[in-house]
Amino acid sequence: MKEVLQSIRSKWTELIFTGQKHKELRKSKPADIEYPFRVYVYETKPGAGAVIGEYTCKAIGTSNLPEYFVQGSCVPLDDIKAYMGKGKLSAWDISNVILYSQPVPLSEFGLSRPPQSWCYVK
Repeated sequence: MKEVLQSIRSKWTELIFTGQKHKELRKSKPADIEYPFRVYVYETKPGAGAVIGEYTCKAIGTSNLPEYFVQGSCVPLDDIKAYMGKGKLSAWDISNVILYSQPVPLSEFGLSRPPQSWCYVK
């Protein structure tokens, strides 16, 4: 089973782990993956700078309509428009969130640096 690690800023990880954010917006998505799949959450610095938890992604919806992404993403419409430009965005469905009791270093995932957006992990 393929798994993914995402880099997420601390302001968004807080919303994910408090149950307020149900969609994570990305410009790309895995091309060949079986649903549901596990997503490890790397909190970028100045946050933990480590993997702080995980969630299950049951589906990914893609659209070129910015309004599609407002509900559940906690991102204002103007920010979504600026981020997506003239392209498409994907909304990764967030469920079964688990916050780890201790952050896990990237080396435990075979990585020496975090991905810009996301990457596959073993």
